[in-house]
Amino acid sequence: MTKIFVAYPALPADIGQTIEATKRAFGKAVDITTWKRDDLSGQPVIAPILEAISDADIVVGDITDLNFNVVYELGYGIGLGKRALPIISRAFAHSQQEAQEVGIFDTLLYEQYATANDLLGLLNVAQPGRRFATDYPLDPLPLYIVLPPVLTDDANQLVTRARRAGLRPRTYDQFDQARLSATDAVRAVAISSGVVLQLLAPEMKGAKEHNLRTAFVAGISHALGKPTLLLKKGNWPVPLDVRDDTVSYHTEAQLATAFTEFAAKVHEVRYAGALPAPGPKNPLATLNFGDPAAENEEDALDDYFLERDEFRQVLDGRAKIVVGRKGSGKTAIFYQVRNRLKDARSNVIIDLSPEAYQLKKLKDLVLRWLAAGSKEFLLSAFWEYVLLLEICGKLLEKDEDVHKRNHKLFEPYQRLMKFYREETSTAGISFSDRLLRLIDRLSERYAHTFKDREGVDLSDDQLTNLLYQSSLGKLREQVAAYTSNKGLVFILFDNIDKGWNATGLEEADVVIIRTLIEAARKLGNDFRRQGIEFSSSVFLRNDVYEALLSHTSDRGKETVVLVDWTNPQLLAQLVRRRIAHSHRNVDAGQIWHSLCVPMVDGQNSLEFLIAHSMMRPRYLIRLLNYCRGNAINFDRHRIDEQDIKEGLSTYSTETIKEIGLEIRDVLPDAGNVLYAFLGEPREMSRSQVLSLIEKYVSKTVPAEAIFTMLLWHGVLGLRRNANQVTYIHDVNYDILRLKGLIQKSADDDPVICIAPALWAGLEIT
Repeated sequence: MTKIFVAYPALPADIGQTIEATKRAFGKAVDITTWKRDDLSGQPVIAPILEAISDADIVVGDITDLNFNVVYELGYGIGLGKRALPIISRAFAHSQQEAQEVGIFDTLLYEQYATANDLLGLLNVAQPGRRFATDYPLDPLPLYIVLPPVLTDDANQLVTRARRAGLRPRTYDQFDQARLSATDAVRAVAISSGVVLQLLAPEMKGAKEHNLRTAFVAGISHALGKPTLLLKKGNWPVPLDVRDDTVSYHTEAQLATAFTEFAAKVHEVRYAGALPAPGPKNPLATLNFGDPAAENEEDALDDYFLERDEFRQVLDGRAKIVVGRKGSGKTAIFYQVRNRLKDARSNVIIDLSPEAYQLKKLKDLVLRWLAAGSKEFLLSAFWEYVLLLEICGKLLEKDEDVHKRNHKLFEPYQRLMKFYREETSTAGISFSDRLLRLIDRLSERYAHTFKDREGVDLSDDQLTNLLYQSSLGKLREQVAAYTSNKGLVFILFDNIDKGWNATGLEEADVVIIRTLIEAARKLGNDFRRQGIEFSSSVFLRNDVYEALLSHTSDRGKETVVLVDWTNPQLLAQLVRRRIAHSHRNVDAGQIWHSLCVPMVDGQNSLEFLIAHSMMRPRYLIRLLNYCRGNAINFDRHRIDEQDIKEGLSTYSTETIKEIGLEIRDVLPDAGNVLYAFLGEPREMSRSQVLSLIEKYVSKTVPAEAIFTMLLWHGVLGLRRNANQVTYIHDVNYDILRLKGLIQKSADDDPVICIAPALWAGLEIT
């Protein structure tokens, strides 16, 4: 007899009445257990619920009104290998937007009902056995952390403490991935040795969506028996299902204690061997396309990174600015250049990635008070100071043991150490923490000196008093003297353009980037004059670089390399390398055809997937993982055409959300413009496209500017003839060339096409 467990929220009450009526209608024909139980006295409330889920063949959860406990129990059932069946009552308003924000439920394929008879019919045909695979080998990155939508000091502390504890984390960051799919969540938990989750108080931004993701991940993690640290700050009621498993804290010290105890458990698990995971094995489970975010596959990248000429330009120090769209592989290049260069003992490699909130603090606490000229004056000196301190710290770190055995180094090392300690008390912590402390020190000194005065013009002496303990010249002299015995000094700077305000790119943001680049150039010139080999590369998003150019008068000073992809064959090679890494000593082409159908819609399957990737490696890897995940969920040993269509649907929805956020960074009022194309034809005239934009977006932004932005992001392309559509990647990302082709089109009102990658998410048929 099939056993069914049905979870539903207490409100609306009519939902519970319908579900209970369905249970009575089944009688004894089907064993149905619902949330409502009469035998709970004297025992923990959650225990019998989890026991019932363990006994069930099918776990049903009503998500008409998204409820933490229901989502947790669906996750718990999936973690145990059960068939999960979300249901929605048509009789009540269901927030599809909220469900999309959370992201989980579009891959779980929910069913709808209105009456007890409807639900009776659904449960009668529901079959056990359809499930998510959980039997994955453990990954070198031992921790999985679901970060909140707005990164706080506590969230950053968790990441920092994880690294300090030797537990480098894989993270879900809403900035990099707008939605968390069920497939991604299950795999991320299954391959990890521990999971860290932070519940947000209801008044915090994005709390409901984040806590629902947390509920789902916690359910999976508890079912798989993973060490799980579930945290909440302050005094507020925690949902029932996780109340006994939640650790409360109020201070940074309490957070540190909780994480330290948890980290010890994770280390025990790692060294005790792989955790047993329920579920049948599937050959697709050993196929690893990698992670869409390079931060989460840092170790594995060494094995399958695809070297292009752009990488060699950065490695050789020829590229001062590395420009690419989000997801084009900038961070992968960042890691690979760092890893290749640091192998040489004499090299001094400084890799820096600030967190977005630190730069926002710099902008908010300092820049708003200064006169225009003083902003550049202060920031140029600030960045040069930061870079010199980081070089100094890296030198001390590299020679910490060596100088004790080398009499030539001993005294210079001690002088440098003394100077470094006088300048900063931040030795031994991460760059993010060091940067934050310098910003705090700067803002405190500013407030003490100038109070709340605005439009302040700084003198040299005032700048020195604000920034330094001694002077910039002395620091530069000490660092250069010690570095003269080293090889190459190379500074890599990433993430400076990550996480702009929701109000879009501001002039202060451009000033921060421009002064960093100028400081690196000035420092390089100073070092090279003293015979020291010096290089630096700053990694920027393409649209941010365009904004930087528009605000810069002396263009062309820096060598720029564009890392965006234009050749589909190179993306195919990227996929084959990753397949070969999972299946060594076997031809990657043969493996692909054994694991995936050869054709989709009359096109080679790999070429079809690449054509829907918008020429971004991150998007392609994400799409491949969704297709593979769907096949595993249905226990298929080969990705078939239906898996590709289902994966494409999830991927399309996520891509729309992500591109919308990128557009919002530059044009705040146009972040949702892609939804203007819901249900529209695949091809329209240019005038029709402009009309749609004008109807959907505030008049504060010209429709032509938004049209250009959509061309730039590859959302729209030009129909050249019956067999050719030209998108931005077809013209080497030259927006002026693409707009010129549109203007010179033989048709006065040329045909504009919507990118196929977005059709499913925009319900375009």
